[in-house]
Amino acid sequence: MIPRRQRLTRRQRRDRLVWAGQVAGLEAVAGGDRGPLNLREDLYLQFLRMGLNPDPRDFVLSRPLALAEQAEARAEARDGPTEA
Repeated sequence: MIPRRQRLTRRQRRDRLVWAGQVAGLEAVAGGDRGPLNLREDLYLQFLRMGLNPDPRDFVLSRPLALAEQAEARAEARDGPTEA
């Protein structure tokens, strides 16, 4: 008998969606469909240009970090770059 797949929780579905969005973004950057939107994507593109073959999964953030990165990008767009 084939075991039944467990249904994903709302949090698991949301986490997978965030993960898939980041991978799709990295693939779009790699394919030249769009430019990098953040430092992570820029670093990924630099590795590609150096002739390396980075794994996109190494550049995917956890959901909380991805949300923090998005919030920072929105604040920077609204208020201008922040000084570190």
